Amino acid sequence: MRDSERDGSSELTDARGRFFVKRRLAGAVCAGLWLGLAVAWPAPVLADEFDGVEIHAVPLRGGLHMLLGRGGNLLVSTGPDGVLVIDDEYAPLAPRILAAIAAIDPGPIRWVVNTHWHSDHTGGNAPMREAGAVVVIEGTRLRVRPLPISGTSS
Repeated sequence: MRDSERDGSSELTDARGRFFVKRRLAGAVCAGLWLGLAVAWPAPVLADEFDGVEIHAVPLRGGLHMLLGRGGNLLVSTGPDGVLVIDDEYAPLAPRILAAIAAIDPGPIRWVVNTHWHSDHTGGNAPMREAGAVVVIEGTRLRVRPLPISGTSS
């Protein structure tokens, strides 16, 4: 029998009888949060990581194409009213993405819709905007705040 069992104390208390469970639980929660942020937060991307990346267009049906590259996939919808792009990958890939879109449809890119704020979905916003697109990022606007947003005063 251990001393703690004999004297009625617990291994979860110190010499004064204070409970350590709260402190250990708080430490575990903090460690879990930090680990979760480290895994979920996108890592910074260096331009030379994209040297060998090719953008491939996969026709889906009608005026729909999927573009494959380094990050998330893009969807390109073409029609008589212009080109709609869903997500726009990393900024260093923008010239290749614009070229792939022009090969599908040389018409103007009218709209870009970002599905969320990660850089593999929003990195090409500025070049797309320069090409004339309206970038729609409602709901993720605050996370991409450093970029000016078309149609707003901020």
